[in-house]
This record gives sequence, structure tokens and C-alpha cells, in this order.
Amino acid sequence: MRYTATFGLYRCTLKKHSAKFSYCFTFDTAINNRADMLTELEPEIQEATKRMYQRLHAPS
Repeated sequence: MRYTATFGLYRCTLKKHSAKFSYCFTFDTAINNRADMLTELEPEIQEATKRMYQRLHAPS
């Protein structure tokens, strides 16, 4: 499976099991405020990705 996200002028297309995928996916879910999308990830990377998402949404 491939995932494509667009961030402003940048387009990101990655394979689902790559490490860069989880970063791209996390930023996309954070920008669009879609934490529910994180449940689509494999269990072994789901927790780390959820922690990244929480840090992105932490108050400054």
C-alpha cells in the first residue's frame, strides 16, 4: 500500500511499511486533526506514531 500526502508545495508518497511513512502519516494526521487515522497503522509502529502525534499537538 502507498500513502500520498501533500503539505503545502511538498508531496510525499511512501510505502506503508517504511519508517518515513510513519513520520509523513503522523504529520498529515496532525495537520488535519485526524487522530482516528492512526488506528490504520501496524501495532508495532502505532504506539510510537501516537506519541509523535501527541507531541505535535502538545501546547507550546
